[in-house]
Amino acid sequence: MPDRDPCLWAGTLAWLFHVREQAVAATIAAFMAFLRGRYHGTRLHKTLLDAMMCALIAWFIRDSLGALDIDNDFSYLGSIIVGYLGTDY
Repeated sequence: MPDRDPCLWAGTLAWLFHVREQAVAATIAAFMAFLRGRYHGTRLHKTLLDAMMCALIAWFIRDSLGALDIDNDFSYLGSIIVGYLGTDY
C-alpha cells in the first residue's frame, strides 16, 4: 500500500473549512430550487440542472454582497431567494 501524504488531507480539510459558508449557501439554493422544480412538476433532469445552476450563482453571493458593501450575514437569505426564483426569471 502506498504511503499517503497527511498534508494532502490537512490541506483538503483546511480548504473545506475555508469555503464552508459558500458551500452551505450553494446547498441551500440548490435544495430550494430542487424543491420548487419538483413542486411545479418539472422533469427530474431539468430540475437537477436548474438546482446546479442556482448553486453556482449562490456560491458567489457572499462575494457579491461584500463588493456591494452589504453585510455577509445576508448571504443565506440571498441564496434562498436565488433558489426560489431559480433560473425561470
